[in-house]
Amino acid sequence: MKIAGLNVVELLGGAIISVIGLYFVVQGSQYSIGTLNHMGAGFFPVAVGFLLVAMGAAVAYEGHALDTPLPQFRIPAFIGVVGGMIAWALLLEPFGLVPATVALGALAGFGEKRYRPLSVFITILLLCVGGTLLFITGLHLPIAIIKW
Repeated sequence: MKIAGLNVVELLGGAIISVIGLYFVVQGSQYSIGTLNHMGAGFFPVAVGFLLVAMGAAVAYEGHALDTPLPQFRIPAFIGVVGGMIAWALLLEPFGLVPATVALGALAGFGEKRYRPLSVFITILLLCVGGTLLFITGLHLPIAIIKW
C-alpha cells in the first residue's frame, strides 16, 4: 500500500524489525555485557539487537526514500520457506544437521518462481559445509552431523 508516495509496507516492516531489535537490546542489557575479549551473556543479544535496529532503519529508509514497487506475496514461496524451517526443526534431532539442512534447502528451493536444481544443490552444499564448520567445529554444539 502506498500513501502519498510512501511505501507503507516497507516502513512498517522496518519499524517491526527495529522494535524487535530494541527488545533484544533491552533484554540483553540486563545481563553482563563484558568486553570483546571476555564477552558476557548479554553481549551477543545486544550486538544482534543493534544490527536489527540498523537493518530496520535501512528498510524503512528505503521504503521512504525510493519509489520501490510493493512486494508480492507468493504462496508457494511462503509454503516452501516455512515448510523448510519446520522440516529442519523436526529432522535435526533424529537425523542430524546435514539431512535437516538438505530438507530445508530442497523445500525452500521449490518456492522459487523458476526451480534451478544446480543453484539449489550449491546452496544446500554451502549451507551444510558452513553449518558444520560454524556450529559443530567452531561452536562445539552437541549436534550430530549425520545420525542414522
